[in-house]
Amino acid sequence: MERPTVFLSHSHKDAKFARDLRTRLDADGIDAWLDAVEIKVGDTIHEKVNEGLRRSDFFAIVLSTTSVNSRWVQDELSSASSLEKYSKTGVFLLPILLEECDVPPLLLDRRYANFVRDPESAYRELVDAIRTHYQRQSTASEVLFLGVDGLTQPLIEAFAEDASRFAELAPRQFEELIAGLLGHFGDKVELTSYSRDGGYDIVATRSILPSFTPERMLVVCKRYRRDHKIGAMQVREFLGTMVLVDGSHGAFVTSSSFTLEALRVVEASREHGLRIDLVDGDALSTWVRRYIKAQSEL
Repeated sequence: MERPTVFLSHSHKDAKFARDLRTRLDADGIDAWLDAVEIKVGDTIHEKVNEGLRRSDFFAIVLSTTSVNSRWVQDELSSASSLEKYSKTGVFLLPILLEECDVPPLLLDRRYANFVRDPESAYRELVDAIRTHYQRQSTASEVLFLGVDGLTQPLIEAFAEDASRFAELAPRQFEELIAGLLGHFGDKVELTSYSRDGGYDIVATRSILPSFTPERMLVVCKRYRRDHKIGAMQVREFLGTMVLVDGSHGAFVTSSSFTLEALRVVEASREHGLRIDLVDGDALSTWVRRYIKAQSEL
């Protein structure tokens, strides 16, 4: 498969961050277009930039107090936004928050990789997003499955026996797996848009008894390696989302596990009438085993 290409837009003040990011992306199989590398002495800058935009799959903009006030960066963002809007194969916008600043209006409804709070998690999320979107738009690649029914039996059995295998899935595929399992267990599920999910990935609705209002649950899915635990900050962010959308019941599903601090946040939230169910990788494997058993009884 060809490597995805990311156009890195940044201010000169953030050049070191952009260079370091380009190096890391290259090591992870992702090409990055960087002006300091691509534009040579004597080149026409506008022509080279437009050429870079046209041949890039993604436009990553490094947001800082300097870049949001840079006319050059603003022009690049405007051009990339037009390509995404009008071209079937246009670039996909990826905001990267390097420091707290006024986010451009074009990006206000976009989820961004937050390098301010947790650079390592932000980088992993950025790479996951690039790989997932590239896989979905590339005619040379094939989406593994939608839901559960499209999974091969060996893969289902692998998930049931070893929770670390969930990390092999792309983030969107992991969300689809969770949605498929919830649907199998009787919930009516709706997946949110990948790029504009509002802080949650699935809305699951379960009818309890006739004439009773169905129970609505917001679900956030995080596909990580087993050694990456979900901390208190991520749980608090999800709680904030629940409050904003008037949701009293949520579920945080991960392929890894939760820290003690995260568990304490969940306990404290109950005092405010908020309920969050935590589902770690081991519990998720149990879900898969229940699915396998139910299928064998059909």
